[in-house]
Amino acid sequence: MSPASRDTRGGLPAARGGTPHDDRSTAEPRGTPGTHEGVAHRLLGWLAVAIAIAVFARFAGSQLGALDDWMDRMDRMDRIDRADRDRDEGGDPSAPQRLEPQPPPYLEPARVLLGRIETGDPISTTLDWHIDHIEGPNEDGEIRVVVIHDGQRVSIWVRPRGTNKRPPPVRTESYDLYYDRPSPPEPRLDDEVLPALTEAIAARVRAHEGAPPDSTTPSL
Repeated sequence: MSPASRDTRGGLPAARGGTPHDDRSTAEPRGTPGTHEGVAHRLLGWLAVAIAIAVFARFAGSQLGALDDWMDRMDRMDRIDRADRDRDEGGDPSAPQRLEPQPPPYLEPARVLLGRIETGDPISTTLDWHIDHIEGPNEDGEIRVVVIHDGQRVSIWVRPRGTNKRPPPVRTESYDLYYDRPSPPEPRLDDEVLPALTEAIAARVRAHEGAPPDSTTPSL
């Protein structure tokens, strides 16, 4: 083979017709559409990551804000509790005081109906329960009598007859009487205690229902 028949660039034999053969002529030139698509896919991927990070940061920020608010409330409540304890123990009387909600007033019609029983009075001579407070009557004529024994309270409701569809455990001529569960529920009361408490209040109602509002009937 003559020297002229070799490709002087790569030492390869020339193709027929005298044109040198170069495999690099089939390679994809730079800047083709396939390369552009790869770059676009990478950019979209980074954009999706950036959006996800932004969303997570916003969510985390809101949660941290809510947590800060909750911690502030807990801190304020703790300061008030400490102030209450300090005041009870003879601490600073100027410390913030917790305002307890006041019950509705004990109005004259209820006083007449219940024989003018007052806070601290025993509800009967046979039960070791006393009046904690009395509320009402409210706009529906309902009276709430709260009795207490060793820190355990029971609410007894005196309602005009027919104002509640539930059958009452105790009834008088003009009133239906109901009772709530004790608060706190422990120690558990004997089964006969709640009916006995309700009947003791009903006895007062029976003795005074129908009395005029200005009645000064002495307490039982």
